[in-house]
Amino acid sequence: MPPTRRSETLRLTEFRLELPLLAQAALHPGVSEIWRIVIHYSTGDHPDQAADLAIGLSTQPSAALSISYRRTAERPTILSLTIPAARARAFAGGLRALGFDRLEDMPAIPWRDADLWLIGRGAGTFSRDLVLAPATATGIYARIVSVVQVHLHEAIRPGSG
Repeated sequence: MPPTRRSETLRLTEFRLELPLLAQAALHPGVSEIWRIVIHYSTGDHPDQAADLAIGLSTQPSAALSISYRRTAERPTILSLTIPAARARAFAGGLRALGFDRLEDMPAIPWRDADLWLIGRGAGTFSRDLVLAPATATGIYARIVSVVQVHLHEAIRPGSG
């Protein structure tokens, strides 16, 4: 990827939260695809976080959402939720309809004073991600933010640490 890619801070968050690589997480039995949203808060008011949405086979009535938070050197705090399969599929389908797998990072990402999101998708051995700043997103990136806000709002709710 180009040297201007902004994922380093977000990848450090994944590491600190002790998350497996997205491609590895997608290989768990019963998972057809997994989506991850990593959030870095610029102000430090909230702990950085990551949410994994594991979508199973089409016959499953729900999907698993795991949200990890970490502010201190202690182990991450993990919140496990169940999401209706229809809503999880609407989220995934909405991002795929926007051409998620072909998009690059949002252009002109602010270098300072901006919350950042790393949104990734893993299926089988395939994985893809992109970085965006939700507050300044326009065009297709604003539409991605909207899909997340509508269908997976739990994943972007700040934690208290």
